[in-house]
Amino acid sequence: MFKTRITELFGIEYPIVGGCMMHISGPEFVAAISNAGALGMMASAMFDTQEKFRQAVRRAKSLTDGSLGFRRERPHIVVLRLGESAIARKVEIKALE
Repeated sequence: MFKTRITELFGIEYPIVGGCMMHISGPEFVAAISNAGALGMMASAMFDTQEKFRQAVRRAKSLTDGSLGFRRERPHIVVLRLGESAIARKVEIKALE
C-alpha cells in the first residue's frame, strides 16, 4: 500500500484514479476499480435522467466498500464515502484543479 496525499484524501490504497470514461464507467466497472484499492470514477453525464443516475449510484455503492467518485461539471468531483448516503444525506465535495 502506498501512502500519499491522494490516498489519504480519498481513503484509497493506491494513488490511482480510474478514468471517467463515458458509456464504459458504469456501476460495475467503477466498483471493480474501488474494490481493487483505487478510486473508481463514473461520468454523471452518461445518464439522461437524475433518477437513472441515482440508481447507478445506489448500484455502485452496493458493489463496493471503497471510495467512489462521480465526474460532474469541471472542476468538481463528488467523492462518496460509503458510510454516508450520497442521495439523501451527506455528500463530501472535493474540488480538484
